Amino acid sequence: MLLEVMLMSFKEDIRHVIKSPSNAFSKVRNIRGIVREHTLFKDIFINQPYYPLFRDLKPNTTVIDIGAFFGETAIYFAQHPNTKMVYAYELVPSSSKKAKRNVEESPFADKIRIINKAVGESR
Repeated sequence: MLLEVMLMSFKEDIRHVIKSPSNAFSKVRNIRGIVREHTLFKDIFINQPYYPLFRDLKPNTTVIDIGAFFGETAIYFAQHPNTKMVYAYELVPSSSKKAKRNVEESPFADKIRIINKAVGESR
């Protein structure tokens, strides 16, 4: 569902660039962002590098995602029926905002918390 929305937005941006070349620069930047997001979601959901962890989740598992970026990994783990909650930490404010939007658009928003903070040793 989220991927379909991204692809529809991508098609709309391409139409805009063709119709209005004078405003194309901002749209091209947006298209680059959409392609980057599409690549991330494809990597997580199609290639499934986290599947060995996903497959073995025990009931009522709490997942901690450090470096959440756009929330793709948090959404991936939240879809598992054994996942109780995902806490996803992302320090970069723009990435954290995007992660929150992606999570809100997913059917798993009630199982994911995006936290705009760093994780590491205290000084």
